[in-house]
Amino acid sequence: MDPIEPEPLDEDCYYQDPLGFFARLRESRPVAPVRMPGYGRAWMVTRYADVRTVLTDPRLAKDVHRWPGGGRSRPSEATGVYAHMLHADPPEHTRLRRLVQKPFASRRAALRPWAEETAARLLDEMAAAPGDVTDLLGVYARPLPIAVLCELLAIPEADRAWIDVTVTAYDKPAEHDRVERELAAYFTHLIAAKRAEPGDDLVSALVVASDNAASDNAASDNAASDNAASDNAASDNAASDNADADAAENSGADGGLTGSELVSTVFLLVMAGFDTTVNLIASGALALLTHPGEKARLRQDPSLLPAAVEELLRFTNPVNHANDRFTTEDVTVGDVVIPAGEWVLPVISSANRDPAQFPEPDRLDLGRDTSGHVAFGHGVHHCLGAPLARMEAEVALGALLARFPGITLAVPREELRWRPISVMNGLECLPVHLT
Repeated sequence: MDPIEPEPLDEDCYYQDPLGFFARLRESRPVAPVRMPGYGRAWMVTRYADVRTVLTDPRLAKDVHRWPGGGRSRPSEATGVYAHMLHADPPEHTRLRRLVQKPFASRRAALRPWAEETAARLLDEMAAAPGDVTDLLGVYARPLPIAVLCELLAIPEADRAWIDVTVTAYDKPAEHDRVERELAAYFTHLIAAKRAEPGDDLVSALVVASDNAASDNAASDNAASDNAASDNAASDNAASDNADADAAENSGADGGLTGSELVSTVFLLVMAGFDTTVNLIASGALALLTHPGEKARLRQDPSLLPAAVEELLRFTNPVNHANDRFTTEDVTVGDVVIPAGEWVLPVISSANRDPAQFPEPDRLDLGRDTSGHVAFGHGVHHCLGAPLARMEAEVALGALLARFPGITLAVPREELRWRPISVMNGLECLPVHLT
């Protein structure tokens, strides 16, 4: 076979059984070009060792302005949500991640009690709702993560239902432009509101840190002229007072996030933090419902919950493949040379089912040693929100089993449908009987 001849892709079969498709590639053609929707040709890397290598190889880049032979652009550049860390390479990526990581981590830890209260409220509502069948995804696995994210960002209560609907619409490629533009406009207003009245939330922390950095830069730049022309002090002070909004856009390399980086970063936190956790909670619940022995094991020993979440991450794989990157030069992966200027998709879900790394990988074992799994990626782009997603899954699954120990699947497993999205591995719904 021509090494650059793409593998055929039956989209519906791929969406409904991505692990089966990846397993076939892993065995027969572990580094293979595939004709992917939205990409044309993209190279899928499916073996564990190769995936880890690709995720840390600096010759594979994210910033499309570095595309060999001339830079490219992404559609999100036109909609105002492009300038975030997922589209950047070091050292720019290092700067963006550093500016977000500390305020994110300090506020994440305080969210667990609030997540527990929210889960309890949702379970109460489920118990009180009429009917014999409950869509666990629609009334529990989806509302909990969006509520946690909105609390983290201090999005007003009145806007949270709109955020949920708008983010969910992003499933449809035809809606990408509209959703990006509407969220960019909304987050621009939210940032302005936090700038005017900062609170104890992540958006406020990012705004304050960026504005302080911009003001410090402006003060440093103006220090010489301030000392030389004291008669202009009033004008200088007025400029400093107004620098919070204007200078922030230019703080970039010397200080905090620019205005466009602030909007793009909030967009990324919502989009990346929502879908992955919804999939983890829903697919994790499905895995437990279809493995009653492991479900009983977890109920009998709740101390297994942290380890159980790690195994559910490895086993269910909320994300099919890592976000795209491209070769900046010819790159050899395994025994295959991927030419310069080609899209590459590291298939983290396939890596997590590679028998060379995880014995009996298709068996759910909540006591398994899952160290080294790549459900949240690997290398510099390892998911920033991984600890938050883990916490939410522990809270959601622990509370669900404690409240409804007799919960069962309401339809045969084979009747469930999965959303037609390449990167995400998520159910459309999850009908259950609570008792």
